[in-house]
Amino acid sequence: MPRAARKISSTGIYHIMIRGINRSNIYSDEVDKNKFIEILMKTKEETKFELYAYCLMDNHAHFLLKENEVTISTIMKKVCGTYGAWFNQRHNRVGHVFQDRFKSETVETEAYLIEVAKYILNNPVKAKIVENPTNFKWSSYKEYTNKSTLTDTEFLLSIYHTNKRKAKELFRKEFMKKDLVPINLTIDNIRRTDTEAESIVDSEKKTLGINNIENISVEQRILFIKKLKAMGLTNRQIIAISGLSRNKVIGI
Repeated sequence: MPRAARKISSTGIYHIMIRGINRSNIYSDEVDKNKFIEILMKTKEETKFELYAYCLMDNHAHFLLKENEVTISTIMKKVCGTYGAWFNQRHNRVGHVFQDRFKSETVETEAYLIEVAKYILNNPVKAKIVENPTNFKWSSYKEYTNKSTLTDTEFLLSIYHTNKRKAKELFRKEFMKKDLVPINLTIDNIRRTDTEAESIVDSEKKTLGINNIENISVEQRILFIKKLKAMGLTNRQIIAISGLSRNKVIGI
């Protein structure tokens, strides 16, 4: 089945997400994250895109960027391809680092731009890694409140106020407000393909050391199903792949 064509943004601005294959970590430590930032910065210099926000979590990352001379497909191919090769060499591994191609959504309005930036920079807070986004090292939040290095902060700040100091104050206050618009592209709302689902079930069965899910206890089976659902599998996929009856899956 052919992949759906990407939606093209009339503004050139996109919310982009990458994630690890089978939700594995794409960064194991600060060395990995520093290398990724280095590659991102070099690619930015080469392809002239504008970066309005980023956040590197352990198993996924978000970016809010504007393409200029080069398309987002070329940009992300350079970033992910270079980093993936480096990551595999450093960790003595082979195979894909990232899950399929990157995900993207268009950002067409200033209102949605602000909400996406808030969502990206608040990711570590929602994940309960930090209590305040300013305490997280691997995002552009500090670049908006202090000195910017990688992030192009001027555009977003200009939406708040023409005076930069006042704009930064208003920016900080914005992060105390409740989200007004739901974000479409999140780590939780991306559906798994059937091929991905089969791979996840096989991997989890190997972890448990079983061939047949029916052979484990009811308590283990319930935990197994809950874990699969937490990893993005639908009831239909779990029933079809596991062979479990519908009444053993629905409602868990």
